[in-house]
Amino acid sequence: MDWVSLVGAAGIGAILIKIIDIVWLQKALEKSEHKKWLRNQKLAVFTELSELLLSIGLSNKHNIDNNPYEFYAVASKSLLLIENEELQKQINTFIVDWDKLINKKLTETKSDELYDKLTAKSKVIVNELQKNLEI
Repeated sequence: MDWVSLVGAAGIGAILIKIIDIVWLQKALEKSEHKKWLRNQKLAVFTELSELLLSIGLSNKHNIDNNPYEFYAVASKSLLLIENEELQKQINTFIVDWDKLINKKLTETKSDELYDKLTAKSKVIVNELQKNLEI
């Protein structure tokens, strides 16, 4: 009779452990996997955007042909994954200023000033993208 009680208790314990596993641990694992997947997605698109920003759109890797809409096409995935609205605005402003610089909509003096501003702004944006990687 003692063996039957012991086996029954072990069986009930095993069932309770499995229920805990299904209810709690599986959800924790799914959440962890989602975070890992999201971080990998952000890393991929932020890397591409960072290359474009730091090269001020002149990289051979990205064929954006002096067109701000093509720049936006490259930045679009990053903009979707960025939760910080201020950072989104900074990227939008960068692209608008980049268009002014690349398409020679300014005098030479203003172009030099804008180039310096864009160079500094690109580094700030890349630093913010690094912070945004952390989940």
